[in-house]
Amino acid sequence: AITTVTAAVAEPTPPSVTYGAYDVATRAQVETLHAALLPVRYHKTFYDALPRYDTVMAYDDSDGRVVGVATGRAHVVEPRGCCGCCHESVVEGYVMTFGVART
Repeated sequence: AITTVTAAVAEPTPPSVTYGAYDVATRAQVETLHAALLPVRYHKTFYDALPRYDTVMAYDDSDGRVVGVATGRAHVVEPRGCCGCCHESVVEGYVMTFGVART
């Protein structure tokens, strides 16, 4: 006789998070998160400049630790028309870093 056993597996509960701006007090946590997730090691000048970039943080509501960070940058570039007739400035932006900690 074949007996089938079914076990309930509890799914991990994702942390409740709050999104906010970069806080220089969390710099060490951001550096640790980047080191764990990203293949590039950033120089301290990158972290010194973070307050000037568009940075969104995810903080774990249970203990306030950093569980995610996204950093981007936008800047105005000169028009790129073929004949110089276009005079509108263009804003270009890009994601510099993006990482989420494993729970």
